[in-house]
Amino acid sequence: MKKRTKITLRTKIYLTIVALLALTGVFYAANPTFFTSVPFATGVAASRTNLLVSEYCTDNIDTVACDGTVSLFATIPGFGSCREKYMAIAPSQSAAAGFTPRDVFVTLGPNIVRATPPGPFTFFTSITCSETDRCLRRSRGASHRTTTGLRSTILAHLAST
Repeated sequence: MKKRTKITLRTKIYLTIVALLALTGVFYAANPTFFTSVPFATGVAASRTNLLVSEYCTDNIDTVACDGTVSLFATIPGFGSCREKYMAIAPSQSAAAGFTPRDVFVTLGPNIVRATPPGPFTFFTSITCSETDRCLRRSRGASHRTTTGLRSTILAHLAST
């Protein structure tokens, strides 16, 4: 015959608390709330003070306020074509690497543009590839390659200047 394991009162209290917290999470997740709407958002970048969103078929970069209102941050120089745009905001630690903190970088195919808030976007550098296939994939919007390429290209550009 098996010996019964006795569960202490402390363990019962812990299990009850965990179950109630899990149940609270389930109820909260079942009722999502609407925050804001941006037409065909493809890229998002956030810092302590800004939440920026890029639109798919326009050259607009929008900023989203704490209350959910969307306003135009800047217009990037482009061709107005429908393509994905990926963004990055330089953190304060980037000053040691030669960046201006809070600068906003956006990819436009193989090109990267930069804006120092609240200034306009200007050409920063271009991503160059030695392999044609890799360049085609990057220009068609492979997000993981573009973001990695964005960081490495900016660092390479700074090292060469």
